[in-house]
Amino acid sequence: MPNIYHYLRDLQYSFRVTNKAIASGLFLGLITSLGPAAISQAQSFEALANRTRQTTAKVTLANLNKAQQLYYTQHGKFAASIAQMSVGINPNTNDFRYQTLPLGNQTQMVMMNAIAKRLGVRSYTGAVSAIKNNRGSTTVTIICETVSPSSKPPARPIRNRTGQLACAAGSRPI
Repeated sequence: MPNIYHYLRDLQYSFRVTNKAIASGLFLGLITSLGPAAISQAQSFEALANRTRQTTAKVTLANLNKAQQLYYTQHGKFAASIAQMSVGINPNTNDFRYQTLPLGNQTQMVMMNAIAKRLGVRSYTGAVSAIKNNRGSTTVTIICETVSPSSKPPARPIRNRTGQLACAAGSRPI
């Protein structure tokens, strides 16, 4: 069984490296966009900034999904909060508010939302669901994004008969 402390430490390092790479990409995008008209540059810069923000939310939710899977493996239930997973994620950034919503008795499914705080940015919902099988249980994950920019996260993903997850209406899987 993996050591949760080492895994979470590596996950925190991954967040720091990812955020630096995203910031570098944003700077590079700014440098390369210097050219045509100022209005066009501002629009291009804002579009690039929004894509960068959205990428950050996707990476954060993917890592939260992984942390929830590990927590479930270690404890037999999902974590009720981001702090309970000890992954070092700020739940309230300039661009998104992250929240954890356990469903049922914390053993069936958990949702994590990334709620956009800025106009022109999509919101996201990640989910981890436990599936019982003849060898015990396993987990499945999904991340859904709103079809258009929104300050409301996608609705709860739907679990089909086989236990697989699908995005609700108004959202799509990433």
